[in-house]
Amino acid sequence: MAKKLAEAECYMVPGDYTYRITEVYDKRLGQLIYELHSTLRSTGAVTLLGKYNSRAEARECMQRYVD
Repeated sequence: MAKKLAEAECYMVPGDYTYRITEVYDKRLGQLIYELHSTLRSTGAVTLLGKYNSRAEARECMQRYVD
């Protein structure tokens, strides 16, 4: 199971969603990974969009969702 760390970035973008990139240490892999989540502002529903090896990869994916 992954253990959450305190390192996170939040992005409020135009539209209905807020995005969050969270740094996570995955014990199974023995390395840090980055999870990208979206939150639907109207309901507060949170969705995991993906897991990435770098923060840059997570940001690139977030940008695709925003565009």
